[in-house]
Amino acid sequence: MARYELQGKVALVTGGARGIGLATARGLHARGASVAIVDLRREAAEEAAAGIDATRALGLEADVSDAEAVEEAVEATVERFGGLDVVVANAGIATRATTALAMDPDAFERVLDVNLLGVWRTVRAALPHVVARRRMRSRRRASSSSGAPCARSSSSTARARASRISASSTPSWSTRPSTRTRSPSG
Repeated sequence: MARYELQGKVALVTGGARGIGLATARGLHARGASVAIVDLRREAAEEAAAGIDATRALGLEADVSDAEAVEEAVEATVERFGGLDVVVANAGIATRATTALAMDPDAFERVLDVNLLGVWRTVRAALPHVVARRRMRSRRRASSSSGAPCARSSSSTARARASRISASSTPSWSTRPSTRTRSPSG
């Protein structure tokens, strides 16, 4: 199975100051990524980051139930490392095991706020940066691996790239009629 290349990438891990989150942050760093460790307690996040690497790890405070705090953590990561490639929404909480009738509704809603909506807030804040970074790398790869010999003139290279772009951006179904037929039942 192919592994995702992490050398030179940037990762953000929520709930990263201990447990699975810290182990994940260490693993990402060991494979070459710079890591932002986000946790509810700033001191714990900073201590965890310092234990990994003074330059390629950053400890940040954010409560994943606070969208603005998550956005600030993502922005701090992008500012420090120049982008974001990987996000691990690991923050989570648990309550004492109990029945639905005995559970305090506020405690249950807090679990949902952190464990469900916290993931959504984290991904929502990080995804635009992850997508932008992938597009940037994809463009660089396309422009540097056109397969054109170095002796080609710039105008012929530009034409070749334009041809590749237009061919790849035109859906195949838009230029020819479909040969598929639908059955009356759908």
